[in-house]
Amino acid sequence: MKIGFLLLFVLLSISSNAQSPIEIEQKLQSRTLTDSARVELLVDFCVANTFANQPKNLTYAQKALQISRKIKYPLGEIRALNCVGNYYYQQAIYDKAVTYYTQALRLATRLKMTENIVIGNSNLASVYTRDKKFEKALVLLKEADKILLENGSKDNPKRAAILTNLGIAYSDVLQYQKAIACHEEVLRICESAKIPFGIILAKSNIGSCFFKQNQFEKAIPFFQAAIRIAKENQASNLLGQPLAELAVCYQKRKDYTHATALLNESIAVSKPINDQNNLLTAYQKLHELAFETGDYSKAYKTLLLYQSKKDSVYNIEKEQVISRLSEAFESKKKESKIKSLLQEKRITDLKNQTQERTIWILALVFLMLIGLAFALFKRYQIRKRNELIRASYEETTRTLQAEKRATESELTALKSQMNPHFIFNALNSIQHLFMYGDKVVANKQMENFTTLTREILSFSGKRNITLSTEIELLKRYLELEKMRFNDDFEYDIQVGSELDPDFDSLPPMILQPFVENALKHGLLHKKGTKKIEISFSEIDNTLLCTIYDNGIGRKAARELSEKRVQHESFATSAIDKQLELLNTDETTYSVAYEDLYEDGIAAGTRVVLKITHKE
Repeated sequence: MKIGFLLLFVLLSISSNAQSPIEIEQKLQSRTLTDSARVELLVDFCVANTFANQPKNLTYAQKALQISRKIKYPLGEIRALNCVGNYYYQQAIYDKAVTYYTQALRLATRLKMTENIVIGNSNLASVYTRDKKFEKALVLLKEADKILLENGSKDNPKRAAILTNLGIAYSDVLQYQKAIACHEEVLRICESAKIPFGIILAKSNIGSCFFKQNQFEKAIPFFQAAIRIAKENQASNLLGQPLAELAVCYQKRKDYTHATALLNESIAVSKPINDQNNLLTAYQKLHELAFETGDYSKAYKTLLLYQSKKDSVYNIEKEQVISRLSEAFESKKKESKIKSLLQEKRITDLKNQTQERTIWILALVFLMLIGLAFALFKRYQIRKRNELIRASYEETTRTLQAEKRATESELTALKSQMNPHFIFNALNSIQHLFMYGDKVVANKQMENFTTLTREILSFSGKRNITLSTEIELLKRYLELEKMRFNDDFEYDIQVGSELDPDFDSLPPMILQPFVENALKHGLLHKKGTKKIEISFSEIDNTLLCTIYDNGIGRKAARELSEKRVQHESFATSAIDKQLELLNTDETTYSVAYEDLYEDGIAAGTRVVLKITHKE
């Protein structure tokens, strides 16, 4: 288990309650009353047993939540919600973790419980860090630390937990000096309060900061101290990472015997807690050590172990992705079925209305027999009524056909969002990196590619998404397209201060076809620095989305296209059809193209998409 983001709720409880899970469970068996004391015991068990990652944690946390709500015990409800969130966080089910963390934070905010507001900020920051949204995590953690300082908690263990998280967040954005300063402050607080758990984490995290900077000699004493204190306090669940990183330090010293022993010990402590990531790292380092020392038989065996563990980890990730895609598919299928039933009901209602009106017509025809003059008048009245009914029926039929065409157009727009050539080029570039380039970059780009694909599938059924989500999708797309160019390609995305990226919305991936055209037709054939600038602003209820490129211009692009067999840009035709269907009485969409020149020479193209909301 990697010593990564520390859940504040865990450290606060561990520092205030040193009981083992076994001791707490014995007390639970002797106390059967459904009161607040039982809630606290259930929560204490979950906290003390957090890193064991057992299903029992979820069962006990849910029991604590049920009792707290029944007896109206808000503090217990907040703590139980955080425990449920902790379980899903450890299982890497981050969407459910966020749901429970947010419920706990809202309740704490409503009740003005400062300590639990701090806990909520820290727990949500941990999820943002796992999702690589480090800047958002830093904002939450700085706010939590400010609250603690304002409440006079400078030397309190609560602040040690926040600073641990803050230090790790700084490390993730490569600000190692700030990270070390945070961990040193944690070490001071925990040594003063005599909290072994916090001391182990602080020393291990300081060692990791030096380790990531390749300052191995500075890292060694911190790892050694963390390992020694962990063993003295029987905290074997915290030994995996420092043992593995210390082994690499000894490898750099050419002390292969000591390094091998440390890696074997790391594997031994990681297996009981099923720390897949640390086992993967340890097997990989054992393989490298064996190969480096010429023990090729051992190198082969450890390679097989590493490969087996790698396949196991990736299979788990694939199963999670497949499960989420299956849920999305089933949900979409149910929505489609409901829509179909509603359409059938509308048609049936119309038929019933027609039948009822026909009966009335027959009755009127019968009445016409009473008298010629009266009958002629009634016949004229009936004819007009029939025309209105027929017009209504035809209008309804046209409406249903229009809805069907709109659905088909949405599917067409979805297909155009991911150009097959882009998918092929992206996978080809990633494969090339795996074989001949930087495998770390290749892994990062592969993760970027799968995330982009998953998010596009997730948003395909939505009418609108937030501006921040659209920007994140564009960044992932541009990072992948960037692999097709040399280092002379750059992009920039700006958002006007009058906009709220987390509130303002627009149709998903609506800008991607324009960006694709800028890359394919404007920049691909340009020599020198290639640049794309995307900006968002708002004027008089109109959202302006501007895409600028310094490419060869539309005229030159058309001339190149005429020299070889070309087909109409699928992305352009699809977006034209999509914009046509998106236009409503409330919202209109329009596109303007501007060819840019400098001294009579083409200097790029500017495309402005206007989304106007009528009052």
